[in-house]
Amino acid sequence: MDGYSRLAIEKAESSKLNLLLTNVSNMRQDILNYVAKKLDNNSEEGNHRIEEIIYMTDEAIRAINEDHKRRIADLEEKS
Repeated sequence: MDGYSRLAIEKAESSKLNLLLTNVSNMRQDILNYVAKKLDNNSEEGNHRIEEIIYMTDEAIRAINEDHKRRIADLEEKS
């Protein structure tokens, strides 16, 4: 199941919250797939919410990438 530990899967499945197991490289598409299943895409509110989630996801991925670049640069400076 996408390389997630049995414990992670059990925790996600038994949680009262809606948890989505994903990784950085698949995060955007996994969230879009999840949202498409959970929201009514045919309503104006649903479409607006999807656009909002896409924006927030893209911003989170950009922040992760920038943090990664900074960490790599710091490591290169130290060596």
